[in-house]
Amino acid sequence: MAADIGRDERALGDDLELLSADVLQHALHQLLADAPTFVLRGHFGVRQYDKSVSQNVFGQGHAVSEVEFVTLFGGVVYQSVLPFHMHLVLIGSECFKFDSEVVFLSSVMNRIAEILLDWYAREGRDLPWRRTRDPYRIWLSEVILQQTRVAQGMEYYLRFTERFPDVASLAAAPEDEVLKLWQGLGYYSRARNLRAAAREVVERFGGVFPRSLDDVRSLRGVGDYTAAAICSAAYDAPCAVVDGNVYRVLSRLFDLAEPIDTTAGKRAFACLAQSQLDAAHPGRYNQAIMDFGAIQCTPASPRCEACPLSESCLALAAGTVADRPVKRGKTRVRDRWFNYLHVASGDRVLLHRREGRDILQGLYEFPLIETDVPVEFPDLAALPQFRRLLGDAYFVMRSIH
Repeated sequence: MAADIGRDERALGDDLELLSADVLQHALHQLLADAPTFVLRGHFGVRQYDKSVSQNVFGQGHAVSEVEFVTLFGGVVYQSVLPFHMHLVLIGSECFKFDSEVVFLSSVMNRIAEILLDWYAREGRDLPWRRTRDPYRIWLSEVILQQTRVAQGMEYYLRFTERFPDVASLAAAPEDEVLKLWQGLGYYSRARNLRAAAREVVERFGGVFPRSLDDVRSLRGVGDYTAAAICSAAYDAPCAVVDGNVYRVLSRLFDLAEPIDTTAGKRAFACLAQSQLDAAHPGRYNQAIMDFGAIQCTPASPRCEACPLSESCLALAAGTVADRPVKRGKTRVRDRWFNYLHVASGDRVLLHRREGRDILQGLYEFPLIETDVPVEFPDLAALPQFRRLLGDAYFVMRSIH
């Protein structure tokens, strides 16, 4: 928010502090008509002005964290509105003394989408799934790029679309063939879900990829992010996407300390992302903000000095870019020891197909014995699991040699 206190302020002298406080107090009361919780902080002249003001909560229990005002001599005021109250008001000169006026610059926030789209037109990556409105191919790209970098995923996307050009061909494919094409990408449950969802499209929707967000969301393995990405890119549905790149851009732009790995944090960022969406170009906007996070606002060494949003970035102003986004939880790591046995007879090799419900379900591997600690082969061979796996074959061969 920028405030033009007016030409009278130089004549006010010592009264500038009082006028500034009065202006901001009045402006804040205007906002509080339908606003959530606010904390008013300001710096007037050489004195600090702090005031906590009234609390109001939206029907769903969501509240804005704070509003920050920082005044500089000359009347410039900056605002941080987090993250639910994006309705900014224009208060005319009739509100204040000395023909002064405060302008809440909603246009600054409105220009974020404009700046991102302009940046995307110049800097956005030219990718094959962005040259189509086919929801099947957009869906395929989104699933492949989960946990996978674009440079690595491109080859898989081209291979899949060549072998399975439409949803019906993927639905008809044997699972082993789909898994074989997926080999090297990891997280194989994605490939199994792809095939299962393709079969759902054929069985439930007559082979036509669904259009509604709820129907797309109902497909196997499709979450909120993927459904929003598909519907916005293929159908221009006004659905904001929230992935790691979007979390990072928004948390820095608005300097949000809300953890992104909590239920409340995810809900807050989803609401903020939706409030920033360019409803006229939702597909392009979503691609723009994701590319912006991947190329410009990177996790390490972001290009802040050449950022078109640097003047609006509250984290840059506060020096907290490296601290955003915030995560509360830490992944617990434990060591596991996998001992694989290479058993061969002539040109044949013994393989085992995994049956457990994990990320490697249905894939083939060498016979495996898991232990709690590292073990040498003689100790491994003495385990009951070893005998169950090979019977007496190993011990017979050992006695022969």
